Amino acid sequence: MINNPEWKRPEFDPYIHQISRDCLQHLIGCLEQFKKDEIDGNTCFEIQMKILTDEIYNRMFLDFAIENFSEMMGYIVDGNLNIKILKCITGEIWFGVSTI
Repeated sequence: MINNPEWKRPEFDPYIHQISRDCLQHLIGCLEQFKKDEIDGNTCFEIQMKILTDEIYNRMFLDFAIENFSEMMGYIVDGNLNIKILKCITGEIWFGVSTI
């Protein structure tokens, strides 16, 4: 299970979820195993979905991350390791990256 003590989960419907560095490292590790032919694509994808499920407790954010997984991995491949899932008051959800 991913342990992310830096993220305090609010009791109300959240508007932001910071993807932890631990989660990103696990996702990258799985991708590296796939690239080395240590695991197949389906296994890699299943592991990555389990990692996201352990990381993101909010169902809406989890569904968004899974549905837009390739976009999130694009941020990771580009070296962006401070990824957030954001939701505006209208309910629109998107990935954001910050330098902090």
